Amino acid sequence: MKYHHLFFAVLFFLFGVHRLLSDEALISTVKEEAPPAWARYLESLKEVDVSYYYETRENNEEPEVSPVYNVYNRYPSSLNKYERNGKYLVSGLNKRYDFLVSSADGNVWELVDAKDQSQKHVPLDFPQIGVPRSELCVANWNTSQLAAALKLNLRVWFPSYFREAEFTVLEAEEVTEEGKRLVRVKFQYEPEVFDNEYPLRSGEVFLLPDSSWVIKRADYISLDVDGETPVHCHVDIDYGDSSDVFPRPLSFTLKIDEGQFCEKKVYTWKDLSKISSKEFTLSYYGIKEPDFGDGHLSRLSYIVIFIGFVLFAVSLFKAYRKRKLGKEA
Repeated sequence: MKYHHLFFAVLFFLFGVHRLLSDEALISTVKEEAPPAWARYLESLKEVDVSYYYETRENNEEPEVSPVYNVYNRYPSSLNKYERNGKYLVSGLNKRYDFLVSSADGNVWELVDAKDQSQKHVPLDFPQIGVPRSELCVANWNTSQLAAALKLNLRVWFPSYFREAEFTVLEAEEVTEEGKRLVRVKFQYEPEVFDNEYPLRSGEVFLLPDSSWVIKRADYISLDVDGETPVHCHVDIDYGDSSDVFPRPLSFTLKIDEGQFCEKKVYTWKDLSKISSKEFTLSYYGIKEPDFGDGHLSRLSYIVIFIGFVLFAVSLFKAYRKRKLGKEA
């Protein structure tokens, strides 16, 4: 081998080693910095006002447009107001229960449903993989729904997969696009058991490290309900010219199988409005509070019974001691 060939071979080897080491260093940086940044981003959504609507399109047909949803998040309470089929609807949540009410004129309200939530208070976090929605804390679910900047589709939060043992970061590379620094992360997810609710398998996602590591765009593969057929998906999230630490998406676009299905979610973020805490309860809409809404009274009853039992035990002990002392005398 000629000397210049050997020189170039050594040079390429050193370049490859440097690239490998720098890639591993960047992967470590992503693993260390991204999860706490995502947690802070979720915290930033505790108090927000936002409206949004969906546009869905299949096979280049005319898009279907959803109602406009107006969300007032005051974690753990929230309201979602919208109109559908000529009716006004309000989906609400407070510390004790969640509810849905409807009205034909916006004045007289009827109860559609109410469920006890008094026992479902857990720290705010992204949903774990494999946990049925019925078992999730509704307040956490509602707030996580607003975290579109960290989602791969309507039900897939990237942070949820990222913390799973079966999730592997294969590559990480820093790139610059339109003057912004991004990190391309190539990944794969290989669970032992297929669950069609969580079909993500592999892909790459472009993150904004200077803005809470939110997603700019992603290309990934999921499996169809048969657990075998690959489904190719593309996500693009627009933040406008925002360079905020917690950027709010203006639109979220998901295309499946080269655009055969396309869904776009358009957001309008608003200044915080003054909203009465009473609006998060059924009594505000002229509806009686549900029985389980007074669950704290049951706990108080248990406390009173416990105190009564302790006092009764103490009185028995005193009576026993008195009789014992009397016999000894």
